Amino acid sequence: MKKPVRSKSCLVALLLALVGLVGWVALPDPLRSWLEPTAHAASMTFVVNSVADPGDGTCNTSNCTLREAMNAANNNLGLDTINFNIAGAGVKTINLNSALPTITDPVLIFGFTQPGYAGTPLIELNGTSAGAGQHGLQLASGQSVVVALT
Repeated sequence: MKKPVRSKSCLVALLLALVGLVGWVALPDPLRSWLEPTAHAASMTFVVNSVADPGDGTCNTSNCTLREAMNAANNNLGLDTINFNIAGAGVKTINLNSALPTITDPVLIFGFTQPGYAGTPLIELNGTSAGAGQHGLQLASGQSVVVALT
């Protein structure tokens, strides 16, 4: 009496599934990511190049205020970076006309990127015109870091 073919097909299917799983795990991460993309937003770097406040509302290469950079970073999902490149030597004071937006998405704010930085912060936030009781930088998102601002 012949054995049923069904058990052979189940064994072949199981073997193929196992080979497929091992092959998938052996693929390098970049290739796996390309084959099965996930919904990760691209990190962006915004460069503050103006002490103006509030600015024109858009952070771009010709004009980007701290407020505009913070709004842009909040609107871009993922860990973003805010760097500084404000023309001229010495301390750059940003006189805030109102409270800065709350940081709601992870961001790295690096004051040490301002040209001329040598261990002493060159970016100063002045909130005297922002209104009584206003906060300076308010972080409502984990994984955020602020370095070298006064």
